Amino acid sequence: MLRLRAPEGMADSLVLPKVAEVDSSNKLEGFLSELRELDMDPVPLFVEFKGRDISRDGSLSIISIYVRPLNKIYLINIHSIGMDGTSYTEDFRGTTLQSIFQCSVLRKAFFDVRGASNILFHNHGFTLDGIVDIQLMELATRNGSREFLRGLATCVRNDSPLSVEEKKRWEEYDEFRRHIFSPEITSDSDFAKLWTKSPISTEIKDHCVCSLVALSRLYDVYDERLKQGATKFWKTEICSATETRINDSKQEDFDVHDRENAYGPWDEEELKMKMERRDGCPRGLTRSDRE
Repeated sequence: MLRLRAPEGMADSLVLPKVAEVDSSNKLEGFLSELRELDMDPVPLFVEFKGRDISRDGSLSIISIYVRPLNKIYLINIHSIGMDGTSYTEDFRGTTLQSIFQCSVLRKAFFDVRGASNILFHNHGFTLDGIVDIQLMELATRNGSREFLRGLATCVRNDSPLSVEEKKRWEEYDEFRRHIFSPEITSDSDFAKLWTKSPISTEIKDHCVCSLVALSRLYDVYDERLKQGATKFWKTEICSATETRINDSKQEDFDVHDRENAYGPWDEEELKMKMERRDGCPRGLTRSDRE
């Protein structure tokens, strides 16, 4: 299991999250009930979709959710519950997983939300709101050109606070993910043996834990960078670009694998003009930028 070093001033190592598999309606109700008591700020939920080709043409196997205030990861086994079950199962107050994903107040962090939005909207009929896209946070806080987006592996390699050993372990888990999700490498029958059974295997659980904890640490890095610059300006830009991503992914002609998706959403000249106009201050930063 991955061991993570704590930031300075904390314990020698971070306590890894507990892991709970959600493979029945009763367990899903319990998960939903626990979310009602969460603080809304900062971002309490980190989410990844696991499956073969996360898009309208693919399949969804596991929704993995790191509830950071509880230091607990929930692995929602779609093959056990069914997507209809996850949509309609509700707790005693009527909260469903769908309402969680659509809640604008409860913030949920993804890395490149387009695939998840595409498969949820076209295959299951609901949209996303309250999303923080960590890929766009990286782009906003980057020094240099913002023409092209960076993938998760590059972000972990360049920016993650993980140690060299921890990054190597993360890469091993990422290679495991690539291997089992590739149709050219893993047949449908072998894929089914790994991802469509309950309980979920130990190696898949370890992969999900490693991936989500690393993702949450990346968020911390980029959030801290945002606090050092024009915070209000960039948070507005990130929010707007995230909404555009979600809306674009709901279009009939949207292709998750289009090469154009590798480009960032911001034009450098337009950004420069916006930054010069903000707060009527063409030079430097104002106090309100940092609030």
